[in-house]
This record gives sequence, structure tokens and C-alpha cells, in this order.
Amino acid sequence: MKGDQKKEEKRLTKIWPQHRLAFGLLGTGILLLILGLTAGEYWTVLEKAVTICLDCLGIG
Repeated sequence: MKGDQKKEEKRLTKIWPQHRLAFGLLGTGILLLILGLTAGEYWTVLEKAVTICLDCLGIG
């Protein structure tokens, strides 16, 4: 049992350095998403998307 646990710990410690950048970018993206939602930026993006869509259709 202890041998399996040590192998698992070794495997996990090998994964972390290889994917440090990916985890960092993921964390940054989630943080920016939360900040944008709390600041109400989603409403601005939605308004612009609707305007662009209507312009493409020739209605706006």
C-alpha cells in the first residue's frame, strides 16, 4: 500500500512542473472572468454583440 502511495506522489509531483503555465493561465482566466462578471462587463459585451448582429442582417 505504501509503495503505491509513493508512486502516486511521485507521479503528481512530476505533473505539476510540466503544467505550471497551463494552471497559471487557467487561474488568471477564471479570475478575469469573475472580475468582469462582478463589474457588469457582460452587459456591455451583450449590447455590442446584438448591435453587430443586427448590422450584419441589415436591420440595425
